[in-house]
Amino acid sequence: MQVPQQIAGTSKGSICISAPKAFARHVLHPLLLQFLAQWPQVQLRLIATDHEIDPFREGVDLMIRVTRHPPEGFAARELMQVEQVLCAAPAHLAAYPVITHPSDLAARSCLPLGEDAHDRCWRFRQGDTETEVVVQGRYAVNHSALRLEAMPDWNFLGSHGGRAYALYPPSRFVSPTLRALIDHLAAALE
Repeated sequence: MQVPQQIAGTSKGSICISAPKAFARHVLHPLLLQFLAQWPQVQLRLIATDHEIDPFREGVDLMIRVTRHPPEGFAARELMQVEQVLCAAPAHLAAYPVITHPSDLAARSCLPLGEDAHDRCWRFRQGDTETEVVVQGRYAVNHSALRLEAMPDWNFLGSHGGRAYALYPPSRFVSPTLRALIDHLAAALE
């Protein structure tokens, strides 16, 4: 998206953004660099965290959340569909029978996110069929970028899938610079 020169040259200020770690690294970071190149007098601060934060307490102007339902009380702009993938170590796959159905995971040692009990409820969809499996494991890791592809016929819905939304408090003044950032992200992720 091209920003009119008269606007880009005069807008100033700082914006604090929070986003999930993997989304921040693989999707948001390059787009923020593009935005900074177009807006030389703007400062950005990115908080990459998989924990939900309080935007008022943390001074966050814009939150990016991946969810099936944006939280109430925030203005939300949909950015993109986000799909999670499920992975398995090659040694694990070689040592055990082939996984043919998500229910097979209930007997395996899985790597849940580990932030709350809901993280152990993994959802899958095949066509019109959805199934949920409660997984167990000896090791929990809260970094979603550690998951790679497995079970190609099933779509892993995970516990934190859905769509990425740009969220901000509706009562807070949306500066022209913040509006430009939201528009930049939405246009780039269409």
